Amino acid sequence: MIEPMQNAIDKISELSEKEQKELANLIEQELKWQSMELKNDAKLEELANEAMKEFELGNTNEEEW
Repeated sequence: MIEPMQNAIDKISELSEKEQKELANLIEQELKWQSMELKNDAKLEELANEAMKEFELGNTNEEEW
């Protein structure tokens, strides 16, 4: 484990059980959020690449906008 992580865990272990549970919940929520963001970023990148291919092939039309 990296030192900053160990330092954080040491500090967390000094908190009350209630505070530890609250913090654990916040960390879990953040990890889920980040996971969703990564999936969204990957989908946006996929859509952008698809749009660029269509543009480069001349398959886009300004009048459709």
